Amino acid sequence: MIGYHYIGFDIHKRSIQYCVKEAGGRIVEEGRLRASRAELAEWAGRRGAPWRGAMEATMFSGWVWDVLRPYAERLQVAHPDCVVMHPGPIQRGVEIEDAVADGSRSLILTQVQVGLTVRAVCLEYALEN
Repeated sequence: MIGYHYIGFDIHKRSIQYCVKEAGGRIVEEGRLRASRAELAEWAGRRGAPWRGAMEATMFSGWVWDVLRPYAERLQVAHPDCVVMHPGPIQRGVEIEDAVADGSRSLILTQVQVGLTVRAVCLEYALEN
């Protein structure tokens, strides 16, 4: 199995913050770069493990995508209004951080509640027939 690093980018006009994690959730590196093509390309070229990255769509993410894409095994841009879903149960700190799971854009609890109702109806139907 390939030991991917997963990198989240927080992009601003003058800086790019990043967090690099292993699949198990251990933070490998955190830092801040100047928001310049040269500095970002040099940083991306030094990555020692194959990596997958994600960033929120902002007015600055276009050029960042262009610079990072050749270095990433996979790179995704999330819409700023995206929601977080998971059927549960979640492994906090492994699959998903507490701040994300409990954040204002999380629909995890709703998805779990609806999923339980759907499974109960399916079970009832199966037992009646």
